[in-house]
Amino acid sequence: NLTFNAIQTAFKTGESFETELNEFSKLTNVQIPADLQKIASEGVQRLEALTHTFPEVARAAIAAERSGNSYDGTIQSLLGFLKSQVQARSVTPKEGTDADAVLSRAEAALRDGKLDKAVEELQALQSPAKEAMAEWQAEAQQRLNLVHALNSLSAVVEN
Repeated sequence: NLTFNAIQTAFKTGESFETELNEFSKLTNVQIPADLQKIASEGVQRLEALTHTFPEVARAAIAAERSGNSYDGTIQSLLGFLKSQVQARSVTPKEGTDADAVLSRAEAALRDGKLDKAVEELQALQSPAKEAMAEWQAEAQQRLNLVHALNSLSAVVEN
């Protein structure tokens, strides 16, 4: 279906595909959900853009988490303070529940093209890192929602 192909192309480029979606609805008599209509009119963040902006947002999230930790005289808190000063973060996946570990696993999933896994990993973030990642996570979730919606429409085209 040419209309569906046009929708997929616009989706991949992050552009609006409202016209194509309306045409698809007319041709197939499929009712388009309101949330999909809204996304179609605005477009959605491209995967490449989400991947590109992730490191900067992750650094801000880690800095937010570390700024909440104060020096209490221990070596670990001193190391945390020093890390916060240089904004060091792990870029290879590591185990753990702190923001650095969670974000390292999310970034690895993102590099593998697994946006769903990256968003799933971010669910483990705690405040204040969670808030620092909220906008990025919302954009990623919007893209995932659109992928699922397009997969549903794809089933209509195939039948």
